[in-house]
Amino acid sequence: MNRDNQQEIGLVGWLAGIIDGEGTVALSISRRAKRSQMIRTTPEVMIGNTDPLIIERCIKAFEVIGVGHYARHERRPGGMVCGTMVKKFKPVTMLEVSGIQRTRTLLNAVRPFLAGEKAMRADLLLKFINGRIGYVADSKKARNVAYRQEDIDNALAFLRVTKTKNLDGIAKILNEHTREARTKTPETRAKMAAAKKLYWDNWRSAKMCSELARDSETPQK
Repeated sequence: MNRDNQQEIGLVGWLAGIIDGEGTVALSISRRAKRSQMIRTTPEVMIGNTDPLIIERCIKAFEVIGVGHYARHERRPGGMVCGTMVKKFKPVTMLEVSGIQRTRTLLNAVRPFLAGEKAMRADLLLKFINGRIGYVADSKKARNVAYRQEDIDNALAFLRVTKTKNLDGIAKILNEHTREARTKTPETRAKMAAAKKLYWDNWRSAKMCSELARDSETPQK
C-alpha cells in the first residue's frame, strides 16, 4: 500500500469500517489427529455481505494492501424475519483472510482506522501473532513449535474478549502440545531419526534375504 496515495488510504479506511461493522476478527484453535501439525492456531478476519459491489470493493482493498484471501458463496434457505416468512434469503459471499502472516499484514493496515471492540481485538491478536512469529523464527522450525506461557496467555486474553467458552480446555490443549513439543529436543529427534533409519535398513535387508531364498528354491526350467 502506498501511504502517500490518498485514494488507497481512503479505501483501506473504508475496509476498516466494514470490518468494524460487519466483520469478524477471530482466533481458531483446533487439534488435528494424525497430522504433522498437531495443533493449529489460526488468526483470521472474515467479512460476509450480500451486496456484490461491497464484496468487489473489499477485494480491491485486499489487493491494495497486498494480502491474499479466500471467497465462498453461500445460498441460504428462507425463514422468519420479524414475523414475516421469507421464501429465500439473498446469497451471501464470505471473504476470509487467514493465517499468521496474512492476518498480520491486514490488521497492521486497518488498525489505525478501527474503533471500539474490533480495535481491542486487533491489538490482542497482533500481540499473539508478533510474539509467535518471533519465537517460531528463533526456533528455526516451521511446525509444531512449543507454545510459551506468553503465547498461551496472549491467546487466552484474546479469547476472553471474544467471550469464547471452555478456556480451561483450550489452555490444556496448548499446554499438552507444549510439553510434547519440548520433549523432542534436537538430540531426541536425532535418536528417533537414527532408530527409524535402522528399522528400514533391517527391513530392506530382510526383504532382500527373503527374495534370494525364494529364488534359490524356485525349480530351474
